Amino acid sequence: MYNKQYQILCVKSLTGKITDSEKLLLKNWLTDSNENKKEFDRLKTIWQKTEAQEIDSIPNKDIEWNRLSSKLNLDTNAIEESSGLVSKINSFTKFLFTPNLKPVYYSAFAAVILIAVLFIFNFEQTQPEWKSISTGNQENYELTLSDGSQVKLNSGSTIEYLEKFEGESREVKLRGEAFFSVSKSDKPFIVVTDNAATTVLGTQFNVWTRGEKTKVIVKEGRVKLASLKDENTGVILTMDNSASVIKNKISGKPEIVDSENLLGWLDGKIVFSKSPLAEITEELERQFDVNITIENDSLSTISMTGTFTNEKIEEVLSMISLTLNIELEKQGDGYYLSSKI
Repeated sequence: MYNKQYQILCVKSLTGKITDSEKLLLKNWLTDSNENKKEFDRLKTIWQKTEAQEIDSIPNKDIEWNRLSSKLNLDTNAIEESSGLVSKINSFTKFLFTPNLKPVYYSAFAAVILIAVLFIFNFEQTQPEWKSISTGNQENYELTLSDGSQVKLNSGSTIEYLEKFEGESREVKLRGEAFFSVSKSDKPFIVVTDNAATTVLGTQFNVWTRGEKTKVIVKEGRVKLASLKDENTGVILTMDNSASVIKNKISGKPEIVDSENLLGWLDGKIVFSKSPLAEITEELERQFDVNITIENDSLSTISMTGTFTNEKIEEVLSMISLTLNIELEKQGDGYYLSSKI
């Protein structure tokens, strides 16, 4: 079955205005049934038929706008200053007269402009407000979203979210690391990172994303992880499952993990599991607000597993250097790790 939400997604896809997370929703809907595919094809046919015959002349949008604003007693300067509405109307009218969508009747032009004015004005007034919260080094933050879902943000992280969730999904954007306790709802909850989308209905899970890597650990419930660039790849994760998207691909099969241990940061611990030294030092820099330099790239790829609780940075680095058999040197306010000679 199809509804208004998915018809809108179809139109967004046909016009190239669809977001990566919306692409995933649309793809899942299209694979649900042949009826949904037929509805998409129907809308596609309608879109392709919007090409119309050439008209003798194209109305001057500036002249028509001035005439309309005079009739309506509009203060165009005030509108421009407050919302950029006039420039948007100009852009809209250029779109109306592109080869792919040309009005056949010139007499309808003023009516189209008026509708556009009312639509854009109403659109700007009803746009949901995005908020952003960032944490610095040595800082965590807890927040409750409008649907009751709870988020705990780790150090050096940023989350963007809507003040009030509207539409058919609950979407947030994340850079860094956060643990989510998602309230159950028929609307999917989607965590979007630079290279992946994590989709759930109600569960507890952790998302860690730095650079070109996104890693998800599920504490309870069921989660879908997919690359934003390769929609055909995606894995379902359940309790104590973990998977990663590296660059634009799922990295291997889901792995069984001890989520309680790996999510030790929620209890003030620092936990590493087969983590490369570069990743370890970056996390320590965020947790202790210090600078740590690694001698070379080959040293950066050495990995280790360990858990630290309440130790000072000097103690943590000393244990790491002993475990990996490397040199540790204090340099000013920072530290230097190098290979033993």
